[in-house]
Amino acid sequence: MQYQYIKVGQKREEWRGFPEGFLMSYDEYSGMTLYFFLDRPSEAMLREVRHGGAFEIALADIEKVGFFTIRFGALPVGDCAFDPSLYRSARLPEPPGPGEGLVLSVVVVDSAEGTVEYLRKIALGHDFSVKLVNWLHNRSRAGVAPEEFRSIIGRTYNTYGTAQLLEMANIRWSNADGARA
Repeated sequence: MQYQYIKVGQKREEWRGFPEGFLMSYDEYSGMTLYFFLDRPSEAMLREVRHGGAFEIALADIEKVGFFTIRFGALPVGDCAFDPSLYRSARLPEPPGPGEGLVLSVVVVDSAEGTVEYLRKIALGHDFSVKLVNWLHNRSRAGVAPEEFRSIIGRTYNTYGTAQLLEMANIRWSNADGARA
């Protein structure tokens, strides 16, 4: 796998026309990466995502698939499905030591143009990070086939909305508790 750098202003044709919303990805170089696709994001929207702004993340485990709910500042809560077993070639992180946490990379993309608008790194809280790493390892070992993954996603989104997924989350973290993001 060849690592590709991402920088503000970069354009990728495969991101042009991408539906608005979140996409969580994982690789052994960048770790967890959250892509936030917005169609022509306003300056006000970008301000809500910027460094130091409020951030909340939660994870609900439903039938072998994780459903992240995410909120930046005053923007509406969004969600995305994720399963680490789909990234078999990536080496998963080890649980962080005392006082440490995982880093979440955030890439905000203007999907109208396929252009990277903003990059942010968020240091996640220790307890959330430990639980997330344990979940990643457990789910990676369990495995789910791509067809089953799509089927679970379809059933889940036909049954639950974003607010319900947030309520069902069994691990969550927010930088509102005084942690820096």
